[in-house]
Amino acid sequence: FYDFVDVDCFGSPAPFLSASLGACAIDGYIYLTSTDGRTGTGRAPQNCLGDFGAIARVHPCAHEQSLRLIIGAVQQLAAARSFGVEPVFSLFTGQTYRVLLRLVSSIRLNDQNYGFLGYCHECGTYQTVEWRNLGRATCPHDRRALVVSGAMWLGQLHDSKLLPRFVELSDSFGVVQSANRSNWSSRSKLLRIMQAEAEMPPYFYPLGEIGRRGKLDLPKSDKLIQTLKDWGFRASVTHLDRQAIKTNADMKTCVEAARS
Repeated sequence: FYDFVDVDCFGSPAPFLSASLGACAIDGYIYLTSTDGRTGTGRAPQNCLGDFGAIARVHPCAHEQSLRLIIGAVQQLAAARSFGVEPVFSLFTGQTYRVLLRLVSSIRLNDQNYGFLGYCHECGTYQTVEWRNLGRATCPHDRRALVVSGAMWLGQLHDSKLLPRFVELSDSFGVVQSANRSNWSSRSKLLRIMQAEAEMPPYFYPLGEIGRRGKLDLPKSDKLIQTLKDWGFRASVTHLDRQAIKTNADMKTCVEAARS
């Protein structure tokens, strides 16, 4: 068994997931790559069914959905072997998806962290949908049926306990390697954004979508985040889309905050 299994493939990692679990040592790491931008974003739903045993629909945060479908598929395969995986970090670079997972000796899958994501095209609000509530997946604002994707991983994309250590290391490398200081500075910034979004809900709201629905100019993310926090909500930027925010507020509240 190997301590680190790097699946650096073109296209989907689905054909290699089971073999990766079989080759990895307990407390070892599986590092998965996907360059398939269609399957997880809802543009090839039949491929998604074959690769991940799930259905992906098109909606504004579909790139995060792709990461969560990959993690969910590994988590389900691991549970079938009485193991589990814990995400260390999940990264979307604009063209490529990368997920680093730690294999652990006990099942991590449950009906709270592995379920469905619902989206209302009418009002633009997201919500998670548990297995037992699939038949009642409607928007709380207008009672319309939600567009539902899944099943997928709904837990954290990153290990919030490890990320501060990553930031510390990145900062120290920037000091030691003066020639690469700017590169390490950008990595530290990315890691801090990942740290901020680690415990946020499994979706985000693009600023352009907030502006469109509110008939507003594109809102400033920092001011919008601060307003939502002042109103008692959680909010942060996200590395998945620099022109988007993560928050537990709904779309209607985001529009009201942007308008204020």
